[in-house]
Amino acid sequence: MMDMNKEFNRLERLKRGFEQLRARAMEDGIITEEESAILEAVETNLTKYEKLIEDAAEDGIITQEEKNQLIDFEEKIMSDAYFVADEDDRVSPDEAELIKLLIKVIDEKASVDWLDEDIQPK
Repeated sequence: MMDMNKEFNRLERLKRGFEQLRARAMEDGIITEEESAILEAVETNLTKYEKLIEDAAEDGIITQEEKNQLIDFEEKIMSDAYFVADEDDRVSPDEAELIKLLIKVIDEKASVDWLDEDIQPK
């Protein structure tokens, strides 16, 4: 059994992270179509993630299996955002910054250096 408060705290951290993503996208005063698509994908998945946590906590406990599902879904949030960014077969520096921030919000210890290899100038 997992600590439900820990999962709800994690959800709140991810929500704050989403607001950081939105702020980062706005830093240059322009949210591109691609940045908007990334934000939309993250927001949609965040809503689904919240529902997963609520369903898992419904019986008062979060089992290891449910915890694993949450971890898998966190990976889905990251991979979906990356695939949206790479949909046009290029990841712009602005898109890469959003993806890096998202990865760090989800997993502070994750390496994001690999993404630099995928960046292509505008």
